[in-house]
Amino acid sequence: DTGIYKRALISLSEMHNRIRHMKRHSRIRQFAVLIAFAFVTIWLASCHNSQSYRDVDTDTFLSLIESDSIVLLDVRTPQEYEKGHLKGALLLNFQDSTFLQRAQYELNPRYTIAVYCKSGGRSSAAATLLTKEGFRVINLKGGLQQLKNNSILISMP
Repeated sequence: DTGIYKRALISLSEMHNRIRHMKRHSRIRQFAVLIAFAFVTIWLASCHNSQSYRDVDTDTFLSLIESDSIVLLDVRTPQEYEKGHLKGALLLNFQDSTFLQRAQYELNPRYTIAVYCKSGGRSSAAATLLTKEGFRVINLKGGLQQLKNNSILISMP
């Protein structure tokens, strides 16, 4: 009789030790997951802040480009640029394979770049590339189509 009770106590004791061991490892695992989550969150937040540009509407864009600390950048093709562009705009064709190299050479990172294209697609892509290179960028949401819709004059050569 006592042998059965003794074995039952030993089994209960072993189960208790195993449960304590599992709880300890579970806490360690939870702590590791929490630390990993914190690092990923901080990393994502730092990436987002350093590599974002601002989409602005027509009125905001037009008021911002009046500033001396803004460089106006047209990222359309030379043919599109010749048909009409905003006064004072620098042309850097986004579809040209040397776009990024030319931008790094011709643009000063101390100035904010105000970028536009016909409908906003190329300028958004250009803004993404330029912010990754350290430029501060604002993008005309909707492109020149929005300016034409608002009867804003575009300089013709």
